[in-house]
Amino acid sequence: MKVAFCDDDQYFLSVFDEYINQFSSTIPNLDYDEFHSGNSLIDQYNLVENPYDIIFLDIEMEGLNGIEIAKKIRLLDENVIIVFGTNHTEYVYESFDVTPFRFLIKPIEFDKFKEVLLAAYCKIKKDNRFLFFNVERNIIRINSNDIYYMESQKRILIINTSNMVYKVYDKLATYEKQLYRNDFISVHKSYLVNLNHVVEFNINSLKMANGDTIPISENKRKYAKEEHIKYMLRSYI
Repeated sequence: MKVAFCDDDQYFLSVFDEYINQFSSTIPNLDYDEFHSGNSLIDQYNLVENPYDIIFLDIEMEGLNGIEIAKKIRLLDENVIIVFGTNHTEYVYESFDVTPFRFLIKPIEFDKFKEVLLAAYCKIKKDNRFLFFNVERNIIRINSNDIYYMESQKRILIINTSNMVYKVYDKLATYEKQLYRNDFISVHKSYLVNLNHVVEFNINSLKMANGDTIPISENKRKYAKEEHIKYMLRSYI
């Protein structure tokens, strides 16, 4: 889980640093970055797509305030969990447009921080949105909503997303059960497709939003049709 702390007061960044280090053994793969301004946080978004799971964002900062920064972030990342820190409760009403997860009133007590962090962690685990892959010795995080389909070619897993194609050493079967509740189905032994990006359904193939055609194997036709109908019913009715 990747967390960002953004506050122009070094004291509060030091507090966050002290607090979060107590969770290294509780939350696996926990990592965090600190930012002294909202602009530097936005710059990170321009370098890396959807870099954070949670952002702790101070509202009262010089220059762009936290709510203005959050509005910019929401244009880039609809799903990141935003927790506001503030000295003034009246900002609650101004922040509704950016759908904050929680508010922390300064000075921030450890027990309250712990409560909010663990609640956010549980939400992330429940949503199961993100997948992590090892690409050229770097760990990358991909939002499952952005994946059109996965294709297996022997030992290589090809991940076709809305803006990039990744190739990793992995097995398709690893993700079939994990992604089923995210509207992914297996239509062929070599393909796992995201029904959210299917634009045309035929008996032998699917057409994806990016124009690619995915074959449906004969033994998967009935299953694929039934799953597509269920998807259509829950999505549009």
